[in-house]
Amino acid sequence: LDAQDPDRFYFLEMNTRLQVEHPVTEAVTGWDLVEQQIEIAAGRPLPPGPPGVELRGHAIEARVYAEDPGRNFLPSAGRLLLVREPDSVRVDSGVAAGQRVGTDYDPMIAKVIAAGADRGQALARLDHALADTAYLGVTTNIDFLRRLIALPDVRSGALHTGLIEEHPELTRPTPPDEHDLAAAALLRIDELLPADPRDPWLVPDGWRWAGWAPCGLRVRTADGSLIDLEVTGLPESATVRVAGGPQVTASAARRGDAWVIVAGGDARTYLYAADGDTVWLSHAGRTLRLVEEDRLDAETDAGATGGGGPVRSPMPGSIIDVAVSPGDRVAAGQPLVTVEAMKMEHTLTAPEDAVVEEVVAAVGGQVQLDEILVVLAPADPT
Repeated sequence: LDAQDPDRFYFLEMNTRLQVEHPVTEAVTGWDLVEQQIEIAAGRPLPPGPPGVELRGHAIEARVYAEDPGRNFLPSAGRLLLVREPDSVRVDSGVAAGQRVGTDYDPMIAKVIAAGADRGQALARLDHALADTAYLGVTTNIDFLRRLIALPDVRSGALHTGLIEEHPELTRPTPPDEHDLAAAALLRIDELLPADPRDPWLVPDGWRWAGWAPCGLRVRTADGSLIDLEVTGLPESATVRVAGGPQVTASAARRGDAWVIVAGGDARTYLYAADGDTVWLSHAGRTLRLVEEDRLDAETDAGATGGGGPVRSPMPGSIIDVAVSPGDRVAAGQPLVTVEAMKMEHTLTAPEDAVVEEVVAAVGGQVQLDEILVVLAPADPT
């Protein structure tokens, strides 16, 4: 449709099938379109009644995708550790906890459909439902969706294809704050404590005859930052220090499948799951992925300068090309490895002039998000 001249429009395509958005039609008509397809295919007539279809209220559908808006919507993959879906609205979902989301198919994992008397009520119900939705184990677009439907243009229906480009803040990830990091520290320490220790001296809780010693861990955030955390005491009554800052009184209490974390007098409810060294947290529709790092390895990575250090995969997928070998000298911008996922190719290049120290990736191999593909050394060791 020509934005300057709406009378000029162009035919694009016709899909003679049920559309992904059929739930919004069903919500405002009361018809089950799948049922009607089967009835029509069986030769039965449409239900009797007055001609036309009566529309009631307003409905909006949000597609939940396994993708990372902060990385230009690159697909995400992994095993679903915890699934939380709202019961206040309709959810059409094809996944469950324990399943693996791969990169062979479209990354949509669920649809959340809210209806109301008008658009404002439908949007409010959709936002409330998305805040209660989580798929821990993969990065999703839920936080992006909540920001999107809060835009005045979206609320008024003034939509256009350049909307996201006009609002880069929609895709900008919110870094974890001190409360998030305190929650991660408490729940990670709680996970490491045995439920019924046979020998209290082997419990890694930091207890000593002279008092509590801090238990420390280092985590890598989505933007690659390394943050040191310290917990002193047990998770139900402890103090937490984030990045060498002041100690904050904190506690963790289980509530069903969720945790109530109190830090500095502020209470928040989190969903938590962990897979190996990767910790997942969800709060109000916002999902955080933190990776626990070995302190020595993390310091080695952080200390690499002048083009040195690991080159990591920006998405899960398969390796379709490796352009370098150990010992090669590479210039800034030179291709190193190409990763493919869901028909998308992403070529990783050298950030600076460097020497290829190690090639981990191999053509045909499968890689995960942030997996090391190539290790670079400074071009001039001196």
